Amino acid sequence: MLKICSDSLETSARKLAKSKNKKGTPISLGAKALAVVADPYNSQIVYVADAAGRVRQINVQVNELKSCFNSLFLAALQMASAL
Repeated sequence: MLKICSDSLETSARKLAKSKNKKGTPISLGAKALAVVADPYNSQIVYVADAAGRVRQINVQVNELKSCFNSLFLAALQMASAL
């Protein structure tokens, strides 16, 4: 039991230290990133899919969130393009 508590305290301390890292210009997503795809038409834009079912359009040049799409919007868009 003591080992389990020690491991969870170490994990919590490690995550806290990582969250305070401000080197560079980190982007806070709020959920685990699952995939990153570059925009084929604009080299400054990437799309990031996260574990919460969102796809975010991010301008990496200025570190700015441009748009956020949820999974329902993307499903509707995919169905419309199939017609």
